[in-house]
Amino acid sequence: MSQQKVSCIIPAYNEGKRIRNVLQDVNNHPLINEVIVIDDGSKDDTLLQIKKFKKVHIIVHKKNKGKSQTMVDGISAAKSPLVLFLDADLIGLKKENITQLIKPVQEGKADMSMSLRKNAPFYAQIMGIDIISGERVMDKKILHYYKDFSKITNWGIESYINKYLIKEKRSIAVVRWNNVESPYPQAKIGMIKGTIRLLGMVIQIMKTIHWYGPIYQNFCMFRLKIKNN
Repeated sequence: MSQQKVSCIIPAYNEGKRIRNVLQDVNNHPLINEVIVIDDGSKDDTLLQIKKFKKVHIIVHKKNKGKSQTMVDGISAAKSPLVLFLDADLIGLKKENITQLIKPVQEGKADMSMSLRKNAPFYAQIMGIDIISGERVMDKKILHYYKDFSKITNWGIESYINKYLIKEKRSIAVVRWNNVESPYPQAKIGMIKGTIRLLGMVIQIMKTIHWYGPIYQNFCMFRLKIKNN
C-alpha cells in the first residue's frame, strides 16, 4: 500500500525572523509533497524569506485577513489527501519531529495527530494533550467544514476543529516534541502588547467554545487519545 501524500500548510504574518528555520525542515522532507505558505499581509521581510525556497507554493494576501481566512486559502490550495498544519514561528523544529507527526495518520493509526511542544502550558503537559496546538496532521476529508473557518475568530480555529473531532469521535495521536517551542506573544512583541494579544486570544477561544469549552474539550479529547509509541 502506497503512502498517502501530504500537503504542508503554513500561515505566516510578520515571521521573517523565524519562518526560514521552519521551511528548512519541511522543504524537501521525504514525506511532504508540497509546501504552501500564506503570507497574510506581512509588513516585515517574511515574503522575502519565503521566496528563498523555490519549491514553495506562495499565496500572498496584500492586506492582513487573519488566520481564519488564511487557513481556508491554504486548505483550498492543497492537492494532497493529507494536510499538515504548522505554525511559522516554531523554534527547534527538526525533520524527525515532522516525521513523527505525519506517521500516525499516514499509517492509519489515528484520524488526527497533534504536537505537544516543550513549552506547552503546564496543564497540557499534565493532561498529555494541548487542545490549542497548531501543529496537526489529518485527512483533508475530515475538514469538510473548513470553509466555515472564515466566519470564526482568528484564534478559535483549533477549538472549532476540536468540536468536530469530538462530535465525530475521531481518534487522536499526541506526539511529544520535547525539543520544539512556540514563542509566546510577550517574547515576540513585548510584555504589554504581548499580554494584550494573549488575552485577546483567550477571549476569541471563549467566543468559539464558551467559557466551559476548554474543560469539556480537554476531557473529551483526552478520552479520544490513542496510545502512540
